[in-house]
Amino acid sequence: MHAATTEQPTPQPSKTCKTPLMSWSQTFEHVTILIATPSGTSPDTCAPDITITPTQLTLRLTLDGTTYAVDAELFASVCVDKCAWRVVGNGDVLVTLCKRVPED
Repeated sequence: MHAATTEQPTPQPSKTCKTPLMSWSQTFEHVTILIATPSGTSPDTCAPDITITPTQLTLRLTLDGTTYAVDAELFASVCVDKCAWRVVGNGDVLVTLCKRVPED
């Protein structure tokens, strides 16, 4: 006969959420944002969840148990159907926003 044992629950790792380093530039028509990922990030493992609305940019990316998040209200409206993003060769995320330019 074996003695009854009580199993202790396995502690869950703490969830960490960080704001990634970002740089940006703009022209009259576009805003370009480069979102940095940790050194050594492979483009194959970088799968961000990005949402672009006319007035908001949202990014969620989890790498090695750490979640990186961006919730940015945009200064002015963008044309969502002309905006794009991609993961570049070093694993960083490049976002291009097309400004809504008023008609003359």
